[in-house]
Amino acid sequence: PGSKADFVAGMKYLVNREQIVKSALRGLGEIGNDQPVSPANIFHNPHVKPKAFDPDKAKFHFQKAGLLGQSIPVIASDAATSSIDMAVIIQAAGADIGMKLDVQRVPADGYWDNYWLKAPIHFGNINPRPTPDILFSLLYASNAPWNESQYKSEKFDKLLVEARGSLDQAKRKEIYNQMQGMVSEEAGTIIPAYISNVDALSSKVKGLEANPLGGM
Repeated sequence: PGSKADFVAGMKYLVNREQIVKSALRGLGEIGNDQPVSPANIFHNPHVKPKAFDPDKAKFHFQKAGLLGQSIPVIASDAATSSIDMAVIIQAAGADIGMKLDVQRVPADGYWDNYWLKAPIHFGNINPRPTPDILFSLLYASNAPWNESQYKSEKFDKLLVEARGSLDQAKRKEIYNQMQGMVSEEAGTIIPAYISNVDALSSKVKGLEANPLGGM
């Protein structure tokens, strides 16, 4: 179903981002806008707004895609943080408009090898990366090894190379802003939230600081 643009659009309107942050993440996260550069990054584009939760718009797009009422498998696992809770939230919203999302919980063992990048609709987690270039190169370039939604755009690929070679910080930010907008609107990935890293350590441990690139 992900090959139908209206199905993707419907899913983006069906995701209740506020509820996901509040319930699935227990408040330990920030609302996402369907692109991977988080507010912690200096290149984050705050003008790319997340899709509002709108079941009526979601239903319109599902009907347009010819998929309303069909049973659509959604793969979730403990391997992907909070994905089972997120899937249940989305499933309940779908049921209210007649969209049947069949949440299939699979074992964490082997999830990344057997389901991630393979199942038509599934969850993933991506740890923060130091630069947008790394995120876009890994996840959204046409030849990206982890291109979850198989997003392909010749324009995007050219912008990626241009930003990588630019020494002008303002110009690079302008390009990354544009690329974030493209991913948010065009790619088949939904990023409802940026999950907070939560670290804990004993008071007996001295000199250890949190690492923004991943949890301890």
